[in-house]
Amino acid sequence: MLHQLHQEGHHLVICSGRIKEAIKDLIKQLELWEAFEYIVAFNGAIVENIKTGEMLVEQRLDLDDTKMLFNLSYQFDSELIVYYNKSILSKTEKVHNYSTVSKRGFTTEYITDSSQIKIAPYKFLYVDESKILDKIEPIIKKEYSSKFAIARSGQKLLRCKPFWY
Repeated sequence: MLHQLHQEGHHLVICSGRIKEAIKDLIKQLELWEAFEYIVAFNGAIVENIKTGEMLVEQRLDLDDTKMLFNLSYQFDSELIVYYNKSILSKTEKVHNYSTVSKRGFTTEYITDSSQIKIAPYKFLYVDESKILDKIEPIIKKEYSSKFAIARSGQKLLRCKPFWY
């Protein structure tokens, strides 16, 4: 059906909160590469023409805000995942086990201080028990709800990503 829509001239776009490599892998696995022209990844932080590689949208969190989010994770001893182009930042190997990005050629860098963050990421995730996230979430919403979208995903994830202006 998707191939038929493409042949009829419809532009097909796949949207996900996942990394763009995961979306591309899915399109290839389903043998739909020719049918799709665009992908939307990281909950809208990236819009890419997969035929040309042109990046139509690339929204990142502010670097100073990212450092604040990182410091907050230390204040509450919370685990985190910070996504960059082809790498993730984390405080420990424990979180890396949660993520499947290593299977897609991502590298993991372990950081101990916010000064090690040099590039603003697409998305920042707290990965922890609900009782920890329940403490972090109101602080972020109070201070930063006008700057980026904050959402819980299940009991163990709290996501922060830039608004799409």
